[in-house]
Amino acid sequence: LVSAELERDTGVRVVGSITRESSPRWGFFPFGLLFALGASAAVVLAGLAALVLAPRGMARAVASLRERPGRTLIAGALVWFAGPPLAVACMVTIVGIPAGVGALFFVLPALAFVGYLVSGHALGGRLLELAQVRVGERTPYLAIALGLAVLMLLGALPVAGALIGLGAAL
Repeated sequence: LVSAELERDTGVRVVGSITRESSPRWGFFPFGLLFALGASAAVVLAGLAALVLAPRGMARAVASLRERPGRTLIAGALVWFAGPPLAVACMVTIVGIPAGVGALFFVLPALAFVGYLVSGHALGGRLLELAQVRVGERTPYLAIALGLAVLMLLGALPVAGALIGLGAAL
């Protein structure tokens, strides 16, 4: 048992010995916190890398999300919900198994991650507009870092965070 007490009913006899060892006061909390910080830094770095490697593609995706949010969300939802059954259907044939497995375990998660990055960029850009930050050469980098940080903080909320993360990935 970790960070717990053993309760015995009266009249119960323990055969053998009970060893009590003290555990750290915080338990596994520091490791979880370090993991969350590392994962968050990795997501922000991935967003910055995507912006460096494909600045026009990111700008077009953000523009699409901002100018036509309904159409973009419908397209994302269509891929999200129709993609897995189509990938499984591909796996019915021997030839389609690699394509179906690749789509199910690589392409669809990669698309969801890119959608999350684009949503973070759009959110950060909107927050910078609301804060009336002057647009400059480095503004897109600040926008994606800020937007992803806010998305990840919101994602830490119980229940609502999962819905926010799902919506951002669409």
